[in-house]
Amino acid sequence: MRTQRITFVPGLAMLVLASACGSISGMLQNDGGGGQDGGPAACRTLDEAACRARTDCKAGACSVCGGTPAFAGCYDPSHESPPACLAIPCPSPCTGLDETSCRARTDCQALSCPDCNGGAHFVGCAAAGAIVDVACPAIACPLPCAQETTKDACDARPDCHSVF
Repeated sequence: MRTQRITFVPGLAMLVLASACGSISGMLQNDGGGGQDGGPAACRTLDEAACRARTDCKAGACSVCGGTPAFAGCYDPSHESPPACLAIPCPSPCTGLDETSCRARTDCQALSCPDCNGGAHFVGCAAAGAIVDVACPAIACPLPCAQETTKDACDARPDCHSVF
């Protein structure tokens, strides 16, 4: 009578075949890199430069929120899966936010254009630190009330009142 037993251990894949006499017909073990030789330099222990220098190892990379992928670990692609990347929830883009929402986020900056009263009005939102060329519209600001030279011109403006 012959039996077959398959055992899966994380990081190892072992297949042990035993006969009725108890002898082992074969055994396969993953040493983590560099093949089946049990070598001391397993892929998963290598830094990025050493990993890329070996043909039997592959550098795994992860990207956070669409950024440039960064080295996440080294692995033996013939025996191991790539390193797992964390699923980090990424914030929504700043573009399209209203002024209150934009100012509430530290990763965004409010864009504004000057108004006629020395203040500014909100025109959009961009990522913090981004250099954005805001095309502010040309506005014709009225002269200050003090520069109106006639009583009729002063009284014609709702923002001015004549003083004698």
